[in-house]
Amino acid sequence: MQPTDPNTSDAFQTVGSPPCNTGVAVIVVVFTIAAAACSNSSAGTSNTTSGSPSSPSPPATSATAADLAFCVSETNRYRAMVARPALTESAALESYAAAGAQADAASGVPHSHFQNTQGGGVALAENEVLTQPLTILGGSVQSAMRAAMQGFYGEGPGGGHHQNLEGQFTQVGCGVYIGQKLITLVQDFR
Repeated sequence: MQPTDPNTSDAFQTVGSPPCNTGVAVIVVVFTIAAAACSNSSAGTSNTTSGSPSSPSPPATSATAADLAFCVSETNRYRAMVARPALTESAALESYAAAGAQADAASGVPHSHFQNTQGGGVALAENEVLTQPLTILGGSVQSAMRAAMQGFYGEGPGGGHHQNLEGQFTQVGCGVYIGQKLITLVQDFR
């Protein structure tokens, strides 16, 4: 099921399940407030050391293999709480989710990649956190994944993300895109 307003400001979005419930709105408000308070924390900083310019490496824009494995492990941790079988990691879903994270971050529209490609022939359902400040999600990809899943599961039974986490799937793949200190996380299922 599609969200009723594709331009909604909900940080957490789901496709393939009923719309999100109000528990997510509370999380969104917290993220929005925290983002407003923290958004300029690096203003005025310099990339120089001892008066000489440095050449910092560009920040990572995607997840590492360890991050992707963590996503599967964290998904399965929540599934185990309700006696659901573990999902296996899918490279095809990870590739699709990574492309979706980048496309959705660029468009600013949650699930646009999923909807435009109808799951790309690989995904049946999707959870997403669209362009949230990495700093308020813990500062690392894995802490952002942990926070996202906590929010997804926190919707409770009947919440779309919660249903996807507990769904009748066998595989999961996560994708990440980081741009301008904003992270987009996509979790695809089949």
